[in-house]
Amino acid sequence: KWDLPGGYVSKEEILEDAVKREVREEFGVESQITFLRAVPGYGLWKERKFPILNNFYLCEIGDHEINLNNENSEYKWILLRELEPEDIGQKKNTDNRQNH
Repeated sequence: KWDLPGGYVSKEEILEDAVKREVREEFGVESQITFLRAVPGYGLWKERKFPILNNFYLCEIGDHEINLNNENSEYKWILLRELEPEDIGQKKNTDNRQNH
């Protein structure tokens, strides 16, 4: 199973800066981003379900070398058209991919 990189937007942060920060934190590279789409979903916190909006971006990193942080054990490049919902680890991601 795989998971998509990402995280939450900090209180005083704009979305695009959060995307770049997450890519930098998880992969150790700077990125150029392009918005693709937003998909409603849900999150769980303290056993409560709450609505979230998943924002998907194309992140271009050029020829920089990936340096994973301690949240990740490996990465793999795949074609988006080859990605199946069951390949994504988190159930909410699978649900969002199937429903939109």
